[in-house]
Amino acid sequence: MIPVDNDKVPDPGTSATSPSPSTSDSTGSPRSKRRLPVRVVALAVVASSLGAMALVDRFVERSTRRRAVVNSGALGPVATDPTSSLSTWFCAGGSLAEGNDDLVITIANPTDTVSKGSVTFYGGAGEREDVQVEVPARSVITKSARSSITAGHVAALVELDRGGIAVDHRIEQDGLYSISPCSSSAGTSWFLADGSTELGSSAELSLFNPFGEDAIVDLSFATDQGPAKPAALQGFVVPRNSVASIDIGSYVRRRTVVSTSLQARVGRLVVEHIQRTEGEPGRLALATASPSLGSSWFFPNGRTTQRLKERYVLYNPTDTDVTAQVDFLIDGAESEPFDLEIPKLSQTELIPSDESRIPIDVGYSVVVATVEPGIVVSRTLVANSTLRSGMAITLGGRRIANRWLVPDALATKKRDDRLAFLNPTDTDAAVTVSLISNGTTTAIEGLVRVSLPSGGRLALRVGDYTTVEEGGSLLVESQGAPVIVERSASGVTAVGERTERPTLVTVDANTVFPSPDADAGVDEGDPVDSSLAAMRNRRSPPTGVGGRTISFAVQVPALVVGGRAQSSAVTATSVPASTVPVASGPVVTATSVPASTVPVASGPVVTATSVPEVVTTTTRLSVPLVAVARPTRASGSTSSAMAIPLDGG
Repeated sequence: MIPVDNDKVPDPGTSATSPSPSTSDSTGSPRSKRRLPVRVVALAVVASSLGAMALVDRFVERSTRRRAVVNSGALGPVATDPTSSLSTWFCAGGSLAEGNDDLVITIANPTDTVSKGSVTFYGGAGEREDVQVEVPARSVITKSARSSITAGHVAALVELDRGGIAVDHRIEQDGLYSISPCSSSAGTSWFLADGSTELGSSAELSLFNPFGEDAIVDLSFATDQGPAKPAALQGFVVPRNSVASIDIGSYVRRRTVVSTSLQARVGRLVVEHIQRTEGEPGRLALATASPSLGSSWFFPNGRTTQRLKERYVLYNPTDTDVTAQVDFLIDGAESEPFDLEIPKLSQTELIPSDESRIPIDVGYSVVVATVEPGIVVSRTLVANSTLRSGMAITLGGRRIANRWLVPDALATKKRDDRLAFLNPTDTDAAVTVSLISNGTTTAIEGLVRVSLPSGGRLALRVGDYTTVEEGGSLLVESQGAPVIVERSASGVTAVGERTERPTLVTVDANTVFPSPDADAGVDEGDPVDSSLAAMRNRRSPPTGVGGRTISFAVQVPALVVGGRAQSSAVTATSVPASTVPVASGPVVTATSVPASTVPVASGPVVTATSVPEVVTTTTRLSVPLVAVARPTRASGSTSSAMAIPLDGG
């Protein structure tokens, strides 16, 4: 068994600023066999059956030690074991104040057994309404609060008679929406890294107490102008069987960054954050708070452009200064990590667009780590481009797993959903994405056993591979090693035609070339009809440099004959060189390719063994039509969050 050093979780009897010796996730010191950026920290390997996590640590050398592990919910949402007789989910954020407001609950059942139970909606004044539900096997259902209850603020409790179920919730306000997983457990401590009460912005806390006793809580804030502990929010009462709302701006006015800590004196509850930006364009973001502090935080899908801005906020609510290392795992490049000081009871920002070492318009993953667990990290994305617009606040992931679920998934002309994967382990993985809908689970063509190398990341647009209608969810399964999965969703108001599927490329830290990700090389300001040309013109083919090997895997669909992919198009079991077409563009050759497997849509597997020298070939493959046209104008709604793990990891 791998020795573990678990993150600390505040004890119910301590203040929110003083972590207790209890624990929640783990670190160790095994080394990755692949070279990752200098001093990469917290790259994880999971012994899932034992609930243990071992994290690569290049930040400092330290001994490992064993500690008791707290309940799995302390790391964030997770489904119960499929053999369990209960699934419980808490969905705290929602409003029915205006005529078009709603809270929509999405329940996905990936198991082979029907599940029955209830969705109970709670209002802020004691309103309560039970709705009986039945979720067929391998199916998805939704329930609307507006159709069930009359209330101002609203929350929901989902209770089902089977394990293995996952639940998302979507808030809708003024034509905007935001999606986030519900919480799988209630707690006594909750933390939020980022919010804003500056002019034109509002930050609202939803405090959900579905239990039979009142909860009494203390709230404190850290702002860019210092800490704040409003007297009116000490001993604040959240009545039993209700949801309470707190406007942070009424207590901490006009602050650019506001971090929040909540500690319960009595009772348990669930906390969420709703951030709004008024004006044109308006923006809306829903984020679930973290139930504990941690030492390792992962963000699989990062990117910054002229119209896509990110802000990472590291919040330290403890009474001890903390040093954090932030590593950007950049596609095709290496960057020195950032060493950031986070003084006690404060937060520190990192804005990639302000840093010269972070390239523009290149994808990356971000890993944040500290020696001791004591921080919360979130990413705020503000987008105003042709592909994405709106705002999303994403709590970093803390868990790796072999199975993940996205309950509320769409890939249509109304919504553009994406997935991003990060493999932080020292073992290669193969990832398969399946669609769950109407009693069936179907692997998505082109997304079966896609290679994800050690230290590698991959971002893709679901609509380039299939259509996901209402009532569908996405199941991600990883073989070989556990991974981290992030999902995002953007509303679409206009689409353009696109007849070619982008080449799917996974990259790791050994790669020395920029590769197209979910945006397929499109500048965030470019019209969609120039996207393929832009990718061909701006993206260099992957080649070895200075004798270094490159490690990649590309999804190569078969030739299209009469509009249908023919499995006989590619029949070789081995090839003398790795030859990869980039969206029907230039042929790619490699100087050295260590054992690489290239899956072919509806056809056999092509295996490239070892290529000692450059071999040029004229082989080209056509690609099948995509299912969904690419967006040309986004609606103003965008969401981002980790998917929900189906195993404890």
